[in-house]
Amino acid sequence: MAVTELEDNLFPEDIDENILNEEEDSIVSYKKGPYFDTEKGDLLLNGAGQLLVGNEVEIWASWCEKIINTPRYACDLYSTDIGIDYEAVFEAEDREEAESILESEIIEALTVDPYGRTMYVQSVEFEWLSSDSIEVEVTVVGLENEVVTIDTVINK
Repeated sequence: MAVTELEDNLFPEDIDENILNEEEDSIVSYKKGPYFDTEKGDLLLNGAGQLLVGNEVEIWASWCEKIINTPRYACDLYSTDIGIDYEAVFEAEDREEAESILESEIIEALTVDPYGRTMYVQSVEFEWLSSDSIEVEVTVVGLENEVVTIDTVINK
């Protein structure tokens, strides 16, 4: 290979536009998307059967709630980073250990956000409704210091 051919390969004059677009798509930011109803386990539709699209922060909050309510390892399509290991939580020796495991699981699950929207989990609070039901309040801080609070009930 001649030196000029090598230079042409290392320093191309034409930059592939697809490469530039891929870099723009990977920028950390909130994304628009459809609303997800965690109670129904499905996307929300309007009266005409069309997807309801929310603003970026609402969609991120919805994602956070869905991640907290998703059992880890339950779906082969999800990576092992997605969801909470509820078995470990409810098999703990006592409530203190269960809360420690659950807090760690929640923080880990929310901080693997593929779009980088989750900066950190500010607080996780628990209220035991019964021996196999916990109400969880999670305060999460996102990009531009957006704060959302997720209230959900976790059952065994």
